[in-house]
Parts: sequence; C-alpha cells; structure tokens
Amino acid sequence: MDVKKMSNPITQISVNKVFYQLTDILYYTRNTGVYIGHPLETPKHKYAIKKPIPIGRVNLVKKEANTLRQIIHPNVVRYIDHSEDPTEPYLVMELVDETLDGLIWREKISKEIIVKYLLQMPSFLNLFHRLGIAHTNINPGNIGYDISMNLKILDFSDAISCQYPSKQKIKCNSAAVLSPEFLLNDEINPLTDTYCAARVLECLLFGDYIVADEPITTIQEHYGHLPDSFFTLYRMMTKENPLERLKGLNLQKRVEEVIFDLEHVEVFTSNLFANEK
Repeated sequence: MDVKKMSNPITQISVNKVFYQLTDILYYTRNTGVYIGHPLETPKHKYAIKKPIPIGRVNLVKKEANTLRQIIHPNVVRYIDHSEDPTEPYLVMELVDETLDGLIWREKISKEIIVKYLLQMPSFLNLFHRLGIAHTNINPGNIGYDISMNLKILDFSDAISCQYPSKQKIKCNSAAVLSPEFLLNDEINPLTDTYCAARVLECLLFGDYIVADEPITTIQEHYGHLPDSFFTLYRMMTKENPLERLKGLNLQKRVEEVIFDLEHVEVFTSNLFANEK
C-alpha cells in the first residue's frame, strides 16, 4: 500500500523524544498495523513500528514494551522505543522483514530452515520458562527469520506472567487455543508454548496446521522416512498433560538427537514443496 495513503506518516513523539517517519506498511492484523519507519533525522535506521487498532490503546503498548525491555536474546525481536501518546501510542522494534509464515506461503521452506527452527526452538522456550512468562501465540506468523538465519519471536501483546501451579485464561485469538488445556479448561500454563512450538512443525511440513484428532498420524503417513527421534520429539512436546512435556535440558537433548538423525535424510520426498527436488 502507498505510504501516502497513511493517515499520519509522522508519529507523535516517543518516550525517547524521537519522531518517526513511516515509509511503508508491513502488514495489518485485526488488532495492529505494523509499518517500516525511521527516526525523522536518521533515515538509514530502519525499524518496525507497531500501532494498535483502534488507536489510543496506550496500556496495550506499554505492556508489550515493558515485556520486551526485559529481554535481550538473539531469538527475540529487540525493543527500540515506544510512545505513550494518548491518541497515537506505538512500539518501535528491530525490523525483521521475513517470517516463517511468509516463507511457507512462498514455498521457500527447506530442510535447512526446519533444522534452524529445531536448533533454536529450545533456546526461546527455555528463556520464557526462566522469565516466568507465556507467549501464548507461537505460530509461523509470529516467528521472524532474519538474514543471518536467526529466528526472532515477534508479537508479545498476548504474553502473560505464568508460573506453576498457576493457570490463566487467555484470549481466543492466540495459538494456545490449539492446546488440550485450552480445549478442556479454557486455560494455559507455562508449557503451553512448548505445545504451540511443536505444532509449528506441522506448518513447516504441510503449509498449515493438521486438522485431525492425532496430527502425528498424518505426519507419519506423509513423512514416514523421517527418523523415529523426530516423532518422539513431537509426541513428547504435545503430551496432553503439560507436566509430561519436554523442557530444559531434556528438550535440548531430544532436539540434538533429531538434528543428528536428520543429517542424511531428505525431508521433502513428496510434491508438497516444489523447491525441494
């Protein structure tokens, strides 16, 4: 969309006393508009600027900004700045142009990307556990992918403090609604993110979530050549009882087994992805 059609391409002043020029639209969701922009006086510094829809939701911006400011981690999008303006609040973050969802839609998923996801997945899950938060919306659209092939977890607007034995209610537009704990009790827990992260593997292999009572059966039918360690990892991350799901060093070890076993395995043997021969 042409930036000239934006209602206000110059933002209000931020908490760091900076004005930003919006130059392009990255995407819209039901709740936010995300733009590319730069500080008015330094055009070479490109950032992602997120505005809530409808405008004026200051508390939503403050909440996400406060969450991101706690985190300095290679697998989490970096906080830059934000505005608490009552009519035009916004959040400024590191610009990550690509997402796993975008790669899926453009049929650019490869074995290399799946391996990268597996390798980096334990790192961000363990981070959330240490911080005592649940992201609640781990899905391909919220996983960025930068030019250095690092995953970047995006959109912490639904993140909440979450530690055992507490359980919390969540919004219905989060990926966590896929989990047994939501389906049974409308609740989430600290290991709901682990469940969601495993379900992302379905999207990387099939282009979308599997609609079935036992998704692992569908994966085995189409990708029976994958090593047993892959199916064990998926099964142990999606246990119905969250307390039985993999975490910490046990998760890391299982992932390392899968990576080793995948070394000489061709992931895509079907016609699901045209770029893999």
